Amino acid sequence: MGINLSPFLNILAKPPGDLIYHLVVSLAFLLTGYIALVNLDKTSKNNPAQRTLIGCAILLLTHLSLFGLRSFNLQTDFSSTHFYPIFERLVSVLTITWLVWVFLNDDRSFFLTGINFFLSLALIILAGFSLFVIPRVIHLSRFDLFAVDIVWQSIALMSIMIGLVLAIIQRPSQRFIMILILFLLAGGHITQMIFQTELQWHMGAVRIAQTLSLPWIMALVQRFSRDSNQSRFNHSGADEDFVEIPVDTKPLLVNWLLKINLTEASEEKYQAIVRALSLSVIADVCYLVDMSDEADKLHISAGYDLIREVDLAPDSLVREDLPRVMKAWQSGRSLQLSQSDADTRDVITLATLLRYHSIGNLFAYPLDLPENPLVGGVLFLSPYTGKSWGTKTMQLMDQIKDTLAQVLFSPDPLEQMRAVLEQTQAQMSVLIAESDDLRLSLTQKNAQIQEKEIAIKELKARYQIEKMETVTSIEHMQGRISELTSQVALQEDIARQLEQLKTEIRQLTSEREQLSLALSRTNALVKDLQTQTGQTGPIRLSLESQIISLDSIAANVRLLAAPPMGQKDVDLEINNPDGRQMVKTDPELLQTALLELIMNAIMASDFGGTIRLDLTLSLEMGMLIIQVTDFGKGLTQTEQTALFSGQRQTIPGIGDVQSIRNAIRAIRVLNGKIWLRSKKSSYTTFRLQIPVRIID
Repeated sequence: MGINLSPFLNILAKPPGDLIYHLVVSLAFLLTGYIALVNLDKTSKNNPAQRTLIGCAILLLTHLSLFGLRSFNLQTDFSSTHFYPIFERLVSVLTITWLVWVFLNDDRSFFLTGINFFLSLALIILAGFSLFVIPRVIHLSRFDLFAVDIVWQSIALMSIMIGLVLAIIQRPSQRFIMILILFLLAGGHITQMIFQTELQWHMGAVRIAQTLSLPWIMALVQRFSRDSNQSRFNHSGADEDFVEIPVDTKPLLVNWLLKINLTEASEEKYQAIVRALSLSVIADVCYLVDMSDEADKLHISAGYDLIREVDLAPDSLVREDLPRVMKAWQSGRSLQLSQSDADTRDVITLATLLRYHSIGNLFAYPLDLPENPLVGGVLFLSPYTGKSWGTKTMQLMDQIKDTLAQVLFSPDPLEQMRAVLEQTQAQMSVLIAESDDLRLSLTQKNAQIQEKEIAIKELKARYQIEKMETVTSIEHMQGRISELTSQVALQEDIARQLEQLKTEIRQLTSEREQLSLALSRTNALVKDLQTQTGQTGPIRLSLESQIISLDSIAANVRLLAAPPMGQKDVDLEINNPDGRQMVKTDPELLQTALLELIMNAIMASDFGGTIRLDLTLSLEMGMLIIQVTDFGKGLTQTEQTALFSGQRQTIPGIGDVQSIRNAIRAIRVLNGKIWLRSKKSSYTTFRLQIPVRIID
């Protein structure tokens, strides 16, 4: 007995729980919209607060309209009117659509907004169709209302899937919160589809999911704080110039330049270089980018935070993550991005890499080698001070770019010499091993040469002996040839006799073929007569008797009867205690008798019934006793008499009368006997007794 979850799932769909649902959802939209209104900047065209305010207003309006309809349906049964349920499903899908639109703040194109309005209009038309057309269909053909619910839940799940794909592709600021909300809503709609019968047209599961997920929309207020900080940064940078604090960086710079030559590991060398570059231009953050390994990857080989004096961990990026930087570098230019470009993908990627809300001003400088036009570059960031990068930084990088690229991306001469030395030592080891192998091989070859010389001497002696034996054999053969020449005349007489024998053999072969043809015709005529009479006779029994086990007989019958049994879902139970015993009989006739009886039992059985087949051996009498039982309609005494009389072709308790009579003919040919025992509306059993030869 299953557990009824409808009281728990419908807790927010019926009074007074529905008031809690409307209060939580509406309050979340109201607070988020109010904070967006407070942070609204009318002078900015790309203010996310404006988009958030519009989206929250639309979502709040839809839920307030749903709450307004609540009072008209408190006393109305859902089985009599479905206006409120259809409207609630429309509000649920519109909530998902406009929620995705609010979170995708990075895509401000008019195209996305137009698609959203078009989808909203299409959903409203679909709701009208469900309200005014389907009731007439229900009245005429008793249309199932739950099918309408499945359609709306499927539309909601499809909208959630589209929102997840857009979140992965567009990567908005609060995409993780967006994905969490969409997953919670998907769980609610899937639960609604699973328990739609128990929920009885209520949206209880969806309301629980919305109550748990929609308050997370307040995470959008993080955008307003980031934008206000960014605007303060831009305002301070526009009103007053950046003032550099005089710092004596020469001792530290010289120290790190000296450490470049002392380091052996490439990671330590990169770290010393990035520290020296940070000190040389007084950069808040400096990154070294390596593109020499893979064509589609950007490797952050080293980084240094000058303000916090910490080394930044290496990382790896895809080139599409820095589109503007890569476009400038591939054309051989450097790139500067100010704080007003905070919404570009390059800035968002670097802010994520830096784990900071802003990167300040960006200066990206490419590095190249004579044989490679673009091997890497340097990124200078000013997230703490907002420092601007001027001509001094550009001139410094132009002066040191060739040396810097050689130090970063060209092999170190000492490392090259070390590699050459290791390669030379490896070659020496290989040559020494080859010399030892050649020396050992030469020793083996000398031993083989000595063995071959001894063998050659033995072969020469054997050749002389065989030569003398060959001469003696030739003389003997010449004498034998003379004897055979005298026997040629005798061979001609033998050849004539052989030709006569061949002629006689051909005549006998022709006669045998004629006799075989006559025998084949006779056998065909006998089989034709047997077919016409319906009996095979003792001749077939003697010619086609074979040794076979009872298990093989039962297995063949099960295999042949499997298709019709599968069509009626009938089960065949076989009781064969003497299955391994070998007997000699006509397997074809015996298999025909059993198969015809089982086919009759299948047709007489009900759908999903059972047929029982029992095979036992009587060692005393030398008999095979078989019983085929079906639990169908059964036969009366009159019907049993009609079956064996051959007068009627259809009998109510028999599945196939012709199959029974075919089985009876096969049993008579086998010199067997058949009995019938049946009870009306209970069972029918055919008992066979076949004489067989039991093989010990």
